[in-house]
Amino acid sequence: MRIYFSFIECPLGTLGINCSSECPEGYFGKLCQEECDCTTDYYCDRRFGCRECPPGSFGLNCSGTCLKKYYGQFCQEECNCTSSQYCDPQRGCLKCDCTSNHYCDPTYACLPKNKGRYNTCTPYSRK
Repeated sequence: MRIYFSFIECPLGTLGINCSSECPEGYFGKLCQEECDCTTDYYCDRRFGCRECPPGSFGLNCSGTCLKKYYGQFCQEECNCTSSQYCDPQRGCLKCDCTSNHYCDPTYACLPKNKGRYNTCTPYSRK
């Protein structure tokens, strides 16, 4: 009796039995054989290696978030929001969609008038 084995090629960023494990931190690619050496404002993507920080973040491994009133790629854009908007670190000024018992806080969006919980906000489109 002959036993045949078939192997599947794991997708990038995975390894192990049935490709069920992700690459360990700092490694990427086919069977996680490549090592990341990312600079500031980049992070290690387990599939493709060093990638630019997404909007709203910056620094070593993109661990920093934009300071209040700043947003976008490397937090270089400044928000100039109205009183009915707040500054989202990724997308900029968003319109608060507050209910009557909430108010629009320019930093944290809709806040209850007497508690510290958020309400939903919707993207603001400038016309």
